[in-house]
Amino acid sequence: MFSINKLRFQGRGLALSPNWLQEFFRQYTFLSLVALSVIAGMMFGATVAYQASMTEQAQEVAGLANYRPNLVTRVIAGDGKTVVGEFSLERRIPVTYDQIPDTMKNAVFAIEDDRFFQHIGVDPIRIVTAGFKNIIKSRKAEGASTLTQQLAARSI
Repeated sequence: MFSINKLRFQGRGLALSPNWLQEFFRQYTFLSLVALSVIAGMMFGATVAYQASMTEQAQEVAGLANYRPNLVTRVIAGDGKTVVGEFSLERRIPVTYDQIPDTMKNAVFAIEDDRFFQHIGVDPIRIVTAGFKNIIKSRKAEGASTLTQQLAARSI
């Protein structure tokens, strides 16, 4: 890369001449500009990603970890067993994942997100496929949201 005449001897060993950086940039101008552009792009992307993570919507999405839906309020009689009435805006009764029958799980996954266990919440293959079909048909023919994205959109 550098010839021996670009090196000079110092009392402590060999060192590059003071203008070695200038010579490198003269010889490899295009490569240097590409490398600097990539570094600047990565720094800009990191800044944008950091700022996006600080937005109000990102904080609301982070709140999904503690998601608690509205529940049914039950009025119980004095005996502790008889339900006198139920009050709610939405009739939601929480169940654990294990309480859902496998047939129901498979039906939901097949209809809404058949690759649910193969992606991290966003399915790039589905996005590209849906975009392609939408372009071909010149209208919104297919959506690409996953179950994770649908839950996030409904809880925000």
